[in-house]
Amino acid sequence: MNPRGRASVGLHTGVSWHDPWEIAEEAPELLAYPTGDRAAALRAARELEALGVDAIADEGETIIDGFRVLGKGKSSIVLMCNVRGELAAAKVRRVDAPVIDLKFEGAMLRAANLAGVGPELVGWDEDILLMELLIGMPLATFLRNGEVGVDRSKRTLSLALDKARALDAAHIDHGELHNPGDHVLVTSEGPEILDFGSASASRRPANVTSLASAIARMIGRIPDRSLVQALKKYKEEMDDRSYQAVLEELGIRW
Repeated sequence: MNPRGRASVGLHTGVSWHDPWEIAEEAPELLAYPTGDRAAALRAARELEALGVDAIADEGETIIDGFRVLGKGKSSIVLMCNVRGELAAAKVRRVDAPVIDLKFEGAMLRAANLAGVGPELVGWDEDILLMELLIGMPLATFLRNGEVGVDRSKRTLSLALDKARALDAAHIDHGELHNPGDHVLVTSEGPEILDFGSASASRRPANVTSLASAIARMIGRIPDRSLVQALKKYKEEMDDRSYQAVLEELGIRW
């Protein structure tokens, strides 16, 4: 796995680790949320083991049945895992998820990786998506940090849009960058785009236009006529010249 902005298991010695089968037996809600269905939890434990997961950490800001996890979304629960001595993030499909499996998201993340975007995909199965664990903060939180200088802010925003540009060039539409939220994470190595559950390779990509509009709101840049025209031009042309014009209008060309 690529060590961008992440840590080894050795740096988390104070964390409580549990075998996947132990979790399936004693806290099945984590592997079969929200019902705790025993058969579904055991199936998830089997998939985790097959993907090389040795242990699951009681770690994160979200609590489920007394156990801490990295996150909870409409389709999955995200757990910190140990995979052969390295940290990884495992998305475990919820029993009530609107998708029947995580295979499509895995395929989209793999395609994004080929474009140099997203956490490195480690492996996936029907109910598990295992990937590199990135450590950082959401883009909006980063921008609110008073200790971040103007130059670093501009460079980070420019690099985030470069990632969006790479997705556009690869004909992958992320689908959620109009509201970045936790989808754009700033690590010690720079920004990265996460969560490809809503991605598509069939619709026209709108990653730069969506993220640029969101960034304009974040930095208090009113989308006046010149910015709107630059975004419209990029949407039509999607070439480097029109992309650079968008960066110039946002005042973040680096």
